[in-house]
Amino acid sequence: MKKLRIISLFGLVALLLMAALPVYADPIPGEGNTDVVVANTNQNAGAPAANVVARYYNNSGTLETERPRNVNPRGSYAFLAGDANLGDGWNGAMIIQSDNELAATAEITWSNGGSADGTTAGAYLGYDEGATEMYLPFVVRASFQFTRISVQNTENSSTSYNVKYINRDGNVDFTISDTLQARGSTTYDVHMPGGKVPDLSTTGYWASNGFWGGAIKITTTGGKKIAAVATNHWNHWGLAYNGASSGSVKNYIPSSERRYDAVQGWRGFSVAIVQCAESSSSCDVKLDYVNSQTQNVDLTVSKTINAGAALGSNTKGGGDFDPNLYATHLGDTWAGSVIVSTTNNKKVSVISYSIRPGTLIAGATSAANAGDAGAETFLPAVYQKNTDGVSCPDDPNNDWQQFSLIRIQNPTNTNATDVDISYFNRNGTLALQELNNTINAEKSYNRNTRNHCAQIDLGGTWEGSVYISSNVDLVAVSETLWGGTKMNSYNGFSK
Repeated sequence: MKKLRIISLFGLVALLLMAALPVYADPIPGEGNTDVVVANTNQNAGAPAANVVARYYNNSGTLETERPRNVNPRGSYAFLAGDANLGDGWNGAMIIQSDNELAATAEITWSNGGSADGTTAGAYLGYDEGATEMYLPFVVRASFQFTRISVQNTENSSTSYNVKYINRDGNVDFTISDTLQARGSTTYDVHMPGGKVPDLSTTGYWASNGFWGGAIKITTTGGKKIAAVATNHWNHWGLAYNGASSGSVKNYIPSSERRYDAVQGWRGFSVAIVQCAESSSSCDVKLDYVNSQTQNVDLTVSKTINAGAALGSNTKGGGDFDPNLYATHLGDTWAGSVIVSTTNNKKVSVISYSIRPGTLIAGATSAANAGDAGAETFLPAVYQKNTDGVSCPDDPNNDWQQFSLIRIQNPTNTNATDVDISYFNRNGTLALQELNNTINAEKSYNRNTRNHCAQIDLGGTWEGSVYISSNVDLVAVSETLWGGTKMNSYNGFSK
């Protein structure tokens, strides 16, 4: 039973504002606040409350403050950044200790930045342990976007590691060595070279393409363990995603879309980033796009990736594939899931992100594999809020303040015939159940607290957690939208 949750990195109160900018027009994310929502996974309503302690460590690994909290079984609690009393400009990491198993999600909001509405968001799942390797498939430095990579030492002693920057062609442009003190953390901002951050604009890849795009592999020495997450920033939206400790031969993306309107333009598109998690072998990759309505495979694309390198499959622009394939086979109103596999039995690490340009929002999640699935799945932060304070408001286009989309996928070869979805209030009491659902093998199932408000009657002022139980192991992700101003996505915790 895992009783530790590692919330890696980023400013728990405020990320440092970028005072020194490059000569080209980089995005300005603004100030970052990270709220952490924990859920007690104990489904025994009569059990004692979990004794939870959130500990905040600065970059040097020094404990600065801790916050205790009792969380009822099936209940949840939000550790808000503004309540931590750490002061503006604080950077560090969080470790949550409990006498009962927890799930935890970090929700980041960047405000007062350069986006049209001044706000962007991201989210990621807390780790239950570190790893000796971390794969980050999506890293970019360009005139219109950049990536920050944050690493946390999960050990009680100092840890050394190497960071490899591998471009999209599969060439290692830089290998950087670094060391973190016990419980320490650091962030590599790739658009601010210097110190331990290499200048990606000096590479041959940059000279040929006018930007740098690729992946990162982090490897520790001496068997020590770390955790890593990344954020990516554009001018008007941002996202966060978990690093992966290894790859898999088959990976599942529960949420993907391609939505275009002749009047409104692009309403939403998705990008799957696939990194070959092999040291010396290439990966023959196949991506199957599964329609959420018909459950048919509407499109299959395939390509070979060099060892360590990554590619992108973009439902709007094609990425490393012909964009006409997506237009022809997916059309302009497509939503579904993606199965990423290799035909030569090699392992890949995958993330997916979706962008909705009309509302200037985006979100990302890591793909899941069968090893990530479980008969029980937890989503700590789920919402149904609107100005009318009812489940289905009078004006759904304007009244919604915050709502969640739940994407559940069956990564097995067996149909799930008894899927129960339980919505719990923060205090652990049951708010609603949707029982006896079916999700066929390798298919997905979606719930939306806005669009399905008539069936998901939570009252319109609700926030809490979701528990999914099934006769077959499942995975899930959640997307949260604040009207049309910001969006985040995160992976559920399954066991």
